[in-house]
Amino acid sequence: MAQAASGISRRILAAAIVVVVAAASLTVVLAYSDQRGSGVSTLPTTSSFSSLSSLSSSTESSASYSTTSSTGLELRVSLNATTIASGRALGAQVTIFNKLDENLSLTPSYAANPAIHSWAEYDYFCGGGNQMAMVGYALFQGYYSQENSSLAGKPMQLAPFVELPCATWPDPTSIVFLPHNDTAKVYGTGGGGIVEPISVPATTESCSTNGGTTNCGAGTGLFGYWNTSAPLNFQQAAVGSPFFRYLPLGEYTLAVQDVWNQTVYAHFQVVPLTRLECPSGQTAGSGFGTVTVSSSSPAIICVEVYYYSFSAITLNLTDALQVQAVQSNRTFSGDSNFIITPSQSQLVIGASSNVNEGTLVAFAVTARAGASGTYELGLLPSQSGALNTYMFGVQEPEDCGYYGLLVAGDGQPNYAQATGGCFTYNTSSAGLITVPGIPYGLESGDLDFRIVGVTNSTR
Repeated sequence: MAQAASGISRRILAAAIVVVVAAASLTVVLAYSDQRGSGVSTLPTTSSFSSLSSLSSSTESSASYSTTSSTGLELRVSLNATTIASGRALGAQVTIFNKLDENLSLTPSYAANPAIHSWAEYDYFCGGGNQMAMVGYALFQGYYSQENSSLAGKPMQLAPFVELPCATWPDPTSIVFLPHNDTAKVYGTGGGGIVEPISVPATTESCSTNGGTTNCGAGTGLFGYWNTSAPLNFQQAAVGSPFFRYLPLGEYTLAVQDVWNQTVYAHFQVVPLTRLECPSGQTAGSGFGTVTVSSSSPAIICVEVYYYSFSAITLNLTDALQVQAVQSNRTFSGDSNFIITPSQSQLVIGASSNVNEGTLVAFAVTARAGASGTYELGLLPSQSGALNTYMFGVQEPEDCGYYGLLVAGDGQPNYAQATGGCFTYNTSSAGLITVPGIPYGLESGDLDFRIVGVTNSTR
């Protein structure tokens, strides 16, 4: 049975009821009508102008963007940050607000911004208009404003195409906003006087299955998109499927319109994971421990990398974190069951000038949809080659076959059945290299790493 997740936008709320009823009679209705290529999905070239009111000087701070019409109606976009780390979610809320101290009665002008209905096909499972189609939003990769909006192209696909039974409702014919409020009374051909806030979150949507029940709906914020417009099944529409992508690094524009021809452009950046994003408290020598990862949010693994040598090497970090399956009768890679995103793809390190020694590298690890099992987790096995790779232990450097466990789903099957220990060397020899915070010397020409912190998936 498929049902809408809690906390979903009003455009999906009506569909949730139909899904449950239709499922009982095995009725399946296409959840969308494809309007791509209609020419109304791009940004408007003329509209009211938006202004930015930053709530803090920090680039990590929240921000509010808004524009107000001559009637006193304000279109507002609130972001909980202007910069997010890769794999993290941005909170974004879109609100229509009456700034007057009296009721504001308006008639929707659906012809003013026809892109709202088209944008819904990119944002919601049950796309198209219903009685709450007062405001629409679209996410674009790049920095766009009124001046260059014609270059934006089509929005990013925030909701996958999934065949769900959905209801459609007649658009409201009039609306009365209460004084100094985002709450309004909505009137239409099917009735009138429905009172609720005209405020929706902008989110990445997906499906998840638990105990035989599939939930499809809004997520916790904007964190990814779908790389296909082809219809998907429930498993393919889950975060972690091959069709899902986290937002790449770069600048983004969240464009918002209402049916009174107001447009706001809000902006944010996605940056690599930094030390500030890394968890703390992981003790040296304990390795990664047991890292629990889901398909809904990433686990974060942070390490510092050292390579003291007269010549530099280039590490390819895209495959530096190795997921290995070891059983009594076979050994194979488990990498295909996970999405592993490093904070940088390459690292040049070493040489006489100690280039980039101690560089922090963060890995975001997400399980693909349906992945389950307990795996062994290694680091930098493919780049080390003839080099020895050591983890900074409590009393000595440790070269181990693996440094922790990675658990997805219910942890079964158990693919972590390797036996054996770790190797080290005599750290009291003369001529060893000293690293601050490490109580022993290091040999030149070895690849070393220090575990900064590890955190499990949060949802």
